Amino acid sequence: MLGKLFKYEWKAVSWMNLLLVAISAGVTLLGVVYFQTPLWREMIYGSMGSGAMSSLMANSLGILLSIGGALTYILVLVGVRFGQMIFLGVRYYRSMFSGEGYLTHTLPVRPSRLLISKTITAGCWMLIVNFLLLVFTLILVLAAILGVAPVSFGEAWDIFWQAMSSILEEPSSRATLLLWLAIGLLEPFLNMGILFGSLTLGHYSRKNKGLMGILAYCGVSLAVSMLTVICNMVLLSVLQIQGTVGQWFLVNGKSLSTLIIDIAAAAGLMIWAHAIVKNRLNLE
Repeated sequence: MLGKLFKYEWKAVSWMNLLLVAISAGVTLLGVVYFQTPLWREMIYGSMGSGAMSSLMANSLGILLSIGGALTYILVLVGVRFGQMIFLGVRYYRSMFSGEGYLTHTLPVRPSRLLISKTITAGCWMLIVNFLLLVFTLILVLAAILGVAPVSFGEAWDIFWQAMSSILEEPSSRATLLLWLAIGLLEPFLNMGILFGSLTLGHYSRKNKGLMGILAYCGVSLAVSMLTVICNMVLLSVLQIQGTVGQWFLVNGKSLSTLIIDIAAAAGLMIWAHAIVKNRLNLE
């Protein structure tokens, strides 16, 4: 039955996530096309050759398009991230606590399986979208470089990997990369656990359960951030910054403490959410 829950939950949330990916891909494609135009080269080199518009006008237009395009791309990335979280949060609340919840809770499954299927499915989509956004950003950066640099794609790729290889020669750099990889893989699931757990906490309210769930999420996020800052300050005060290990903790201590606190917060909230759904369910 758990497999069927994953299947139907995946279908229910796929359309919006695919739409967000398509929007991001479209904006990235527009950026790639722009970086192949003379305007981009004019802004970098200040010359477009004979038969083109004046250098001053071209340079000014290129600067305006570059700044506007960069701001638009950043807004799209932020919008996709927030839009995805809002959609997944609304989907979770409607399927669990609104009128749709009456159908959800008639299924012959335990509450834990409902929570697991929804959290893992949402986390997988968050991970997929995060990865694709990273790929789109790298493509855009590479297109910007290739638009002005006299190198081919293969040469640019070789330069990139040579730089990465030189960085990874240091043990501390490899440890940092492994930490970032762990954060990248776990954070989508932890974020969904915190979001869904916070929305479930709002179920304690007699009125405006959805609004209270949002406020609970804001409160939990603020508490996690404050606790991370406190832990990082304590870590810096007690840690002797000596040698490679000490320097590594100095640079990555905040990321490591954030990951540990997020794991604890997500686990605690999901256990609490399970208890609420199992023992104190009160649908709207």
